[in-house]
Amino acid sequence: MNYLEKIKKVKENIQEWQKEHGNEFTYITSGFFSENEELQEVYTLIDPKEHIEIVKYLERRGFLELLKETKSSLKIKILPKSEPIIKLKTLELISRALKDYYTGVEIIKLLENSGADKKLIIYPDSKWHIFYGLFEELTIAQDKKAKELLFRIISDSVHPLNLGGNKRLSEELVEKFNEYLKYDNLAIFYSDKEQKYNISDTKNLIEVDEDDILQNYEEVLPDINKSSFSERVLDLVSSSFNNHLENWHIRKIIIPILQRNPILYNQEKIKGYLQDDSFDESPFWTFRDTLQTIRKKDEKADETISIIIGNLLHPLNYDADEYRADTIATEMGKYLKYDDFYIQKIGNEYEVWSGKEMDEMHTSSPEFEEQERENKEEDERKIKQSKEAIRGLRDTHQAYIDILEIYCGDTKKPTKELNDAYIFLSNKIEKTIKELNLKTYPYQIFFYRPFKNDLYSAEVEWKALAVKQGVRLSWDGIRPSLYKVHSDIIKILNMAEEDSQMTDEEKKLEDITNLISAKRTQKPIPPEPEKIVKFEISKMPELNVRNIEDNVVVKNNKKRTTLPKFPRTEWSKVSITFIDERNILLSNGKDTKPSSFEGLACIDGRTGKPDDSWDFLLKMAIGRGQTPPIGKKEREKQKKQKQKITDIIRKVFNNDSEPFETQTGGVYKAKFDIKYNADISEESSKNDKYADLTEVLSEMTEQQESVEGDFSQ
Repeated sequence: MNYLEKIKKVKENIQEWQKEHGNEFTYITSGFFSENEELQEVYTLIDPKEHIEIVKYLERRGFLELLKETKSSLKIKILPKSEPIIKLKTLELISRALKDYYTGVEIIKLLENSGADKKLIIYPDSKWHIFYGLFEELTIAQDKKAKELLFRIISDSVHPLNLGGNKRLSEELVEKFNEYLKYDNLAIFYSDKEQKYNISDTKNLIEVDEDDILQNYEEVLPDINKSSFSERVLDLVSSSFNNHLENWHIRKIIIPILQRNPILYNQEKIKGYLQDDSFDESPFWTFRDTLQTIRKKDEKADETISIIIGNLLHPLNYDADEYRADTIATEMGKYLKYDDFYIQKIGNEYEVWSGKEMDEMHTSSPEFEEQERENKEEDERKIKQSKEAIRGLRDTHQAYIDILEIYCGDTKKPTKELNDAYIFLSNKIEKTIKELNLKTYPYQIFFYRPFKNDLYSAEVEWKALAVKQGVRLSWDGIRPSLYKVHSDIIKILNMAEEDSQMTDEEKKLEDITNLISAKRTQKPIPPEPEKIVKFEISKMPELNVRNIEDNVVVKNNKKRTTLPKFPRTEWSKVSITFIDERNILLSNGKDTKPSSFEGLACIDGRTGKPDDSWDFLLKMAIGRGQTPPIGKKEREKQKKQKQKITDIIRKVFNNDSEPFETQTGGVYKAKFDIKYNADISEESSKNDKYADLTEVLSEMTEQQESVEGDFSQ
């Protein structure tokens, strides 16, 4: 016996008592039993405790009033009956219709979500009986809550979201049920405000001309055309979204955005689209009409349209398929750039930024630029006044390079003399650089000390680094960084020794002589002394420096950065290899070009050191293609670092698509190959092209910086 059958049994029993004792009496709540005479067994159908529970349920439903309660009896009063809220025949027809649209499991879920008591849901049974059993109990109940629950279940059963999003099926059921319900003076209506169906009494409805109502509160906004979005771009945007999302889905997303501005929401074309019943068919007003109306009439059109595009791009609209969302965002970005708008991925979401917002993000404040200018002028004065100190620094650093080259010849046998020399020279160089106290790029010198302690502990120290980053101790491993520092020293020494009375030709000749001298200092110590060749330059050659300006990016007429350039390259073919913490090799699979943090404009203008965006790329290389997980507080900062790197490498490889994937924990994963220099050291014996590229990097970096520093004026 199920619970509904038990309720019916108690009702029948009370009715028998009512016939004998009237409408008010003391009712004994003993148990109900069933006896099997053949087996001589007795079964309990309803025990006394459950009997009391059912009587109290009948009180809640308005069938009776409980006057007094004792351990074994209840004093009750039978209340007058009223007609069923909905006729039983109507509910039977509705139940039989619904069985064709829902599975048994879906029926249970629908009833529970609507608020039905699980005890009153009888399953398994034929599907229409599951509905009808509950409907019958609710329609004859006398209380308001039963009526509300009955109406809610029927209204929820016809909602498109419970029918797989199929608006057509929803409309069919509403039309059919209204034919049944009209005999109870009821009808199902859709509420725009609540965005759901409700059942209402039709007795007191008065037909009103909708146009007369709208006339009273609709205000037609004038065309102000303040948007930066063009008509053509918005046509492409609306067409693209319509190819990927159904109209009902677009409406669901943009309605809350547009309802923030009630007057805009009630414009004819916008409201016509948002309230059109033909969700999946061709609506009279379209999403295109909505965007174009916003473009013409909204004071904050750019902001409104940007929010709409960003929300429509969210991966959850595409079943959490981030790859699909990225693809659509890339497609959208190709349109928006013609209006100077750009799509930025922030975590798992997308935002649309104007070109002005992009510039503000990457542009220093006037106060910072002024301080930078003052610091640079101060550095130039220091360099002019410290000629002898810088000469000493150059000679000391050259000796330092020589000592390290000798040590790397046999790292297993460091001598006391070599170790003492390494410590003495390291300390002296660090002290001199500290005393110079140069603050700005390109004058700052970042001393490279491969071993923090001494040569005896170098292998142990380097081993820990090798475990972490896969870097092998060798002369080839440390040489590029040493040469880069020496090049920086030579550069400021040239500036310190510059004579303002020299002619331009004499200055250029001096530059060439210094370049040759610097190159000589970079050669490995030969096994035998080289023969010194004397030469004399009788005539200054004509220097063709025209190509120096190719691909130069000038920012605020001050900072000059030459970005490497490749033809358009898919990310799967791109590779970035860190030779050390400051220098890299860029490749498109065919050509390889050296660069550095300066070459990619990743410079901290205050210190001249690599900035946070370079650190982001370095961490990704160390992590074999992805950044480590971070806390929520750090993610906003990392988003900005990632965005700057994105802008740079898009230009380098001429590819406007997104180069990174976003994962949980604030982790970014590269769509290209990126690694630290361990792989170069390991493969150099198999393919000597890496060794050659390392040499080329050193030479090109020196030549480029020397030329840019001396001839950019």
